Amino acid sequence: MAGYGIIADISKYLLDTVRNSVCPNLIQSREQISFGSPNSENQTALLCVYLYGIQDHYDYFPRDAASLLQSSSRKTAKALSLQYILFFSRHAQMPLDALTGQRVFGRLIQQFSVGPTIDIAGIHAEADREDLPAEIAFSKLDSHQRQELWNGFSEPLRPAIYLQIGPVLLAGESESLNRVGEFSGEVENV
Repeated sequence: MAGYGIIADISKYLLDTVRNSVCPNLIQSREQISFGSPNSENQTALLCVYLYGIQDHYDYFPRDAASLLQSSSRKTAKALSLQYILFFSRHAQMPLDALTGQRVFGRLIQQFSVGPTIDIAGIHAEADREDLPAEIAFSKLDSHQRQELWNGFSEPLRPAIYLQIGPVLLAGESESLNRVGEFSGEVENV
């Protein structure tokens, strides 16, 4: 289980992976790939990585039943799935030509098609060594869901790569629990 910084660490890992995949062969400068929102008009990057959703990771099951019975002083971990979108900014000062953009997408699809995983303990200091690696996979959004997503950004639908990463186990906070004890005594009529 990881601490609250795991989401930022995974985002940074994804950004570094994208940069390493396409720089300098397809995009010259690593700084031309950054975090950014689809509706940001102040975007200077060519290619943007955006975390657009965090959901329960329903496919995650603990390795053994004993892990379900956590210590009474801990909350159980939350298994999350992080959803990302990789897209070209409409507001970049010098946008890529269409064929180079398609080559970039082709390279990224090639990179993520092999079913890569993220060693959580390798990127996050607070993670347990026993944590399962988080899988990087393509999101299964249909065309209607993609259209709704872009409508939410007030942007027209455009080519993008949709990824999901999970399970990401976020550790619960410690809490103190009061236990019910047995009390015996006599009640007198008053």
